[in-house]
Amino acid sequence: MFKKIIFILLSVLIIGYSFPVSAQLGLLEKKNTGMEDKFAKGAGFSKSTNASSAPLMVANIIKVLLSILAIIFVSLTIYAGFTWMTAQGNEERIKEAKGTLKTAIIGLIIVMCAYSITAFVFTKFANTGSATSNGKPLGN
Repeated sequence: MFKKIIFILLSVLIIGYSFPVSAQLGLLEKKNTGMEDKFAKGAGFSKSTNASSAPLMVANIIKVLLSILAIIFVSLTIYAGFTWMTAQGNEERIKEAKGTLKTAIIGLIIVMCAYSITAFVFTKFANTGSATSNGKPLGN
């Protein structure tokens, strides 16, 4: 069991915390040429989107947490498949792999349901339009 936990934590650290690198330093500087506004409007975003609003921040935090949980359950599925393939006919290891696989699939289904419920709540029941970006739900 300890090996599973270490494997999952390492998988999350390696996969989940890879940071994107921006090769366009000009966009990070405060040079306003007007092109950013044209690109933003073309992509469906505008300056009126308030990135610091409470519903949007909560939705983004929940989205990140559910993504990390999904990575954990996919890692468990891969681990269970690997354990089953390397069991070499050992019934005890096959039984353990089946249990891990069953648990991982149930967990993945729960995470997917939680994500869909969260997306529904934040698009239908938010008091302000800040839970959407130009009328589009946050998950899209």
